[in-house]
Order: sequence, then structure tokens, then C-alpha cells
Amino acid sequence: MKYSHTQIGTLMIVVLIIVCVIFGIIGTQQEMPPIAIAVLLLVLVMMSSMLTLTVKIDEQYLRLKFGYGLFWRKWKLETLAAARPAKHAWWHGWGIRFVPWKKMWIYNLSGFDVVEVTTKNGRRFRVGTDEPQRLAQEIEQAIREKNS
Repeated sequence: MKYSHTQIGTLMIVVLIIVCVIFGIIGTQQEMPPIAIAVLLLVLVMMSSMLTLTVKIDEQYLRLKFGYGLFWRKWKLETLAAARPAKHAWWHGWGIRFVPWKKMWIYNLSGFDVVEVTTKNGRRFRVGTDEPQRLAQEIEQAIREKNS
């Protein structure tokens, strides 16, 4: 493994706790219908799957994994052209999303620091991180090693 780093989504943890407390209070005040319990469980599963973002670089791939692995993505290093640190605007949001006006996918857990990766076919995507300089350098180095 050339690089592995896990970012913890503090905001998502706080939101998850708040949701649990609110539903806990509501549940103790009145009996919750089965559909409300099912929705709560679905929300908890989805939110808990976004508590961390792990980025790994090995000999062949750049890999992303949110939480326990329900959401993940990987790219072959040989398809990547460049990586650079960038800033993420708050209106782009967090999580996994496509931003049509930028024509790029964003995989971000929290904060505003990202690494923008360009593929050889000109597509771009952004990976959120709390160490953008290091991640950009690691991706660039992995690309150079794969292409040499």
C-alpha cells in the first residue's frame, strides 16, 4: 500500500447523534408507527455509512470508501493524468454528488479541502481530504510511477 488515510466526518457524527436524540425523544413521548421506525433505521444506515472517508492508493488503483463500504469508487492509475489541491465551495455540498455546471463528481465528507483529479480523457473529479497537499503529491507520484 502506497498511501492510506481515513478522514473522520465530525459534522456527520454530530448530525447522526442529533437525529438519534430527536427520534429517541419522540419515541419516548408517543408510540412510533412501524413506518417511522423503518425510515429511522434507513436514515441511520445511510448516515452511518458516511461517517468516514478512506482514500487508498496501491500499485494499480486510487480507491475511495465511505464508512463501512456501502459507497465506494476506484480508478485505475493508468487512466489518471494529474492531481492538484483545490478548495470546495459550500454550495457544492458534501457527500457523493455530480455538479453539472462543473461537469464533475465530488466525493467529500466534510470541510472545504479537496484534491481535483483529471483523467486522461479530460474528465475531472474531486476527493475531499484533510491533507490535500499530501494526497495530491501521492496521486501525482503514483501516476508517474505507473506511466514510467
